[in-house]
Amino acid sequence: MTKSKKSLLLTFGLILVIIVCLAFLRQYLQQKEDQAESKGGVAYAEMVRDNDPLLVEFRQRHPERTVLLACSEDITNDGKRDLVVISQLDDANTTIALIDDGNGGFIETEPVPAPKENQHIRFMNIDKLGAIETLITGEKNGQVGYAVYRIMDDRMVDLYRDGMEECC
Repeated sequence: MTKSKKSLLLTFGLILVIIVCLAFLRQYLQQKEDQAESKGGVAYAEMVRDNDPLLVEFRQRHPERTVLLACSEDITNDGKRDLVVISQLDDANTTIALIDDGNGGFIETEPVPAPKENQHIRFMNIDKLGAIETLITGEKNGQVGYAVYRIMDDRMVDLYRDGMEECC
């Protein structure tokens, strides 16, 4: 084999190795980005601190419940911070919103079903009008589900859901 053929084969081999490495690097970075999102990265709301006054209020009202996730946002768009809590009572997980009534008290919504595992809350203003929508996601035994809620007449109104029956 001549020197030029060896050089050409080495160049081709090097280019092939670089392409394969770039493909693996792209896959690795995508997995890291997906993991960051699923662990409460940019996409999901953060859990409030244990001493958050709204969470303290919720726990005083419901000492029998185990809080799994509690996130705060002005979901009624009235300038006051509200709290959305996913909690467990016996074997049932539910979501309850604690809404600041503006008079030093709180209005509590009726519980709605919540996922069993890997729960996340995301707040969005989907229609850019009024109240903020709350997206609840999670799973049960690998079955993923989500629901979008809006506070209307002091209730968590289900606007859309997919797969929640399988994950709650």
